[in-house]
Amino acid sequence: MRIQFALPALILVTIASQSLAPIAKAETRSNPSMFNMEAVTCRELLLASSENRALMMSLFHGFFNGKKNETMFDVDRLAQLTDQIENVCADNPKRTLISVFQEYRGRSR
Repeated sequence: MRIQFALPALILVTIASQSLAPIAKAETRSNPSMFNMEAVTCRELLLASSENRALMMSLFHGFFNGKKNETMFDVDRLAQLTDQIENVCADNPKRTLISVFQEYRGRSR
């Protein structure tokens, strides 16, 4: 199944900034409104509430879709990738989440 992603970026950024505020602040303490995607570890993903985990995964998938200029995506494929990424994170909690995404989203299509 393929659907077109139509959620306005402003809404996603607003939700993310409020919900993910406690995560990934190590390098951004001087500016609490900043969220550093490169600082999020797999451990932080795994310890997040189910809502924040889903939000983080959506944010990261959206980021990688944007990097590839993809406005359409396969929901089933993203669900499979999400499961794979979470499994890698469970085995490697010190890895950054973005490095796992780079590994798995770099080869997806």
